[in-house]
Amino acid sequence: MVLAAAALACGMVVFGRWLTRRTGIASVAQDTILTDMSYQSRRLTEPLRAMRMEDDLATYWLGLQRSSLVWHQRLHFAPDALAAFSKTFRLMLQSAILTVGAVLVIQGKISAGMIMAASILAGRVLAPIDQITGGWRLIAGGWAAHRQLHTYFEHYAPTLETVELPAPTGRISVSSVSQTPAPPRGDGSQYSLQDITFDLHPGDGLCILGGLDAGKSALAKLLVGISSPTSGEVRFDAVKLCLWPSSQIGPAIGYLPEVVELLPATIFDNISRFRAEATDAQAINAAKLARVHDEIMALPDGYSTFLGRGEQSVLSQAQLQKIGLARTLVFDPALIVMDDPRRSLCRCPDVEEIVHDVTRQMRNKSCTVVITARQPCAISALNKVLILSDGRMKRFGPTEEVLGQPYPARVAAKVRALPSRGNDTSQVGNR
Repeated sequence: MVLAAAALACGMVVFGRWLTRRTGIASVAQDTILTDMSYQSRRLTEPLRAMRMEDDLATYWLGLQRSSLVWHQRLHFAPDALAAFSKTFRLMLQSAILTVGAVLVIQGKISAGMIMAASILAGRVLAPIDQITGGWRLIAGGWAAHRQLHTYFEHYAPTLETVELPAPTGRISVSSVSQTPAPPRGDGSQYSLQDITFDLHPGDGLCILGGLDAGKSALAKLLVGISSPTSGEVRFDAVKLCLWPSSQIGPAIGYLPEVVELLPATIFDNISRFRAEATDAQAINAAKLARVHDEIMALPDGYSTFLGRGEQSVLSQAQLQKIGLARTLVFDPALIVMDDPRRSLCRCPDVEEIVHDVTRQMRNKSCTVVITARQPCAISALNKVLILSDGRMKRFGPTEEVLGQPYPARVAAKVRALPSRGNDTSQVGNR
């Protein structure tokens, strides 16, 4: 009886393992996606913060987390059921052993002491099997505690009341902005940006020119709220960036960083910034403007193509960079900041033409466009130029005034001929 019971218990364990094999694979895959999403989100904090994607990404991540918990629940349903069956079966076996032993004693085939010996031996034989089938109980307890904590914090989490402001228009005001770099620069300078002041109106296009370490990227991050100035202030429609509700200011800002990277999710999710209210038409229009729609539709799954670590190889670097540009344009933002698009779209052979067309079309929609570059980029599509040198403003004004009049006619002719080619920023700054 004991040997038959042990064989039956082992068979139930093997059967339970077979039942959970596919579920276990799916659960591990879901955990991998969740881990990759968390890792990539930490790496790409700057563009996520610039476009205020935190809340929508958190909602998307919460969906992944809940899906992971569902798979875990399915994974351990069979082991939990087997553990309950094992405990019940063991109690029934002990009663059966005592009953059969009593019958054998009455028949005079064994002594009364052998009943206790048989019961003890049966318990010892089945104990390891019980531990195997009941080992998931601690994990189940941990999950139950996690669910209780999640319910508690969801119910008692403090919420900040925000006032919905009028729709952003793209009017930018930078007033006496200075920023101390972190960590400090080794050349002894005190500020990475110092006393920067200018205004942009809806529909303006600004090219921020400067050499290496001129402070272009630092100024771009200030404009979208990734970093805060040490002194002075940046206002979006006369309102400080920190006072705008994220749900309202996020779609109004498009930010293309120097290095474009995507999150492990579908192409549609990346373009739509994980916002639940994003429509298919918005994602498709943005992809068309970034000249990547046809390339996406050539993929087997189209916009549903998953961009995991291994799966990103199905797309070229140029395609990934264009998808990052589409993410910037998806909600027709009131402000677009492209930090050195020649670098962020370096794998796109027609980068100048793409940036020029995007700038033209977005400015026609009264969007304010800011481009940083070491050389003039799409300058014919922009109406203002700001020249930085060592974190200070050297010139600011209309394109023709800053780049045309003070320079030789041959240089002005080159500038007007852009976006095909631009003159060297260092030459502009020195003249």
